[in-house]
Amino acid sequence: MMEQAREILQRFGRWPTVVVWAFAIVALSSVPNYFPAPSPGELSFDKVVHFVEYFVLGALVVAAAIRSNTSLPIWVIVGASIVGVAAFGVGDELYQRMVPGRDTNVYDWAADLVGATLGAFAAAYVLSYDSRCSGRQRS
Repeated sequence: MMEQAREILQRFGRWPTVVVWAFAIVALSSVPNYFPAPSPGELSFDKVVHFVEYFVLGALVVAAAIRSNTSLPIWVIVGASIVGVAAFGVGDELYQRMVPGRDTNVYDWAADLVGATLGAFAAAYVLSYDSRCSGRQRS
């Protein structure tokens, strides 16, 4: 399973894929919501969608950054990726204010942040797994 995850991240962890995924998130955010919104703190399907969208985005950003710059320490790549994806999440939440039936919700952004953080750490773990096992560790 670890090998399959690594292959997926190596294949799709490139900047064009990150851009396409980010556009997909914005496209989903652009869909008007005509259904009654759940209460803000309620754990709903909406929060799961936010988590998954940003988990994938966080993982893709880390994979693309690792492929782009192998000289940076992994903790810098992961940290910068989380900050960048979190900032994108804030922008996405603010953008939703302009979409009919949508609003800005701090709980949605929290789901984005948790997803991005776990996705970034998961990708870093999966992509550094081979180097840990063979004794070659990135700094």
